[in-house]
Amino acid sequence: MNDPTDLLPERLAQVRDQHSTRDFARALKERAGLSVTHSMVARYEQGTSPPARYVAAVCRAFDVKPAWLLTGYGPRRWNRTEGQTRNMLAAAAWMREFSLALERTAMRGEVLEPQQAAAVLSSQV
Repeated sequence: MNDPTDLLPERLAQVRDQHSTRDFARALKERAGLSVTHSMVARYEQGTSPPARYVAAVCRAFDVKPAWLLTGYGPRRWNRTEGQTRNMLAAAAWMREFSLALERTAMRGEVLEPQQAAAVLSSQV
């Protein structure tokens, strides 16, 4: 029996779809914060094993289910309910991180200036 991960390069190419490798790499940077070169994108589609952070970034940037990308089983994309749940969980995690940053600032006896708040907010997005 073939290993389902053998077809990972094909599924990566399916996700990239009509994007050039340069546009795909740019989208990974903009949507998931992962910097890769277009030649790395091409290598992963040609069979070089991508690192876990690349797979995670592809899933995050293109709303793809990790199980489908890794195995080919199940739906490719999140359904609406799952997507909403995932977004709510992400928002809750973000709010928790922001509140912890506020607590750390308060514990140091500091006041969070607007510029600092903006930096904390942008680091949590």
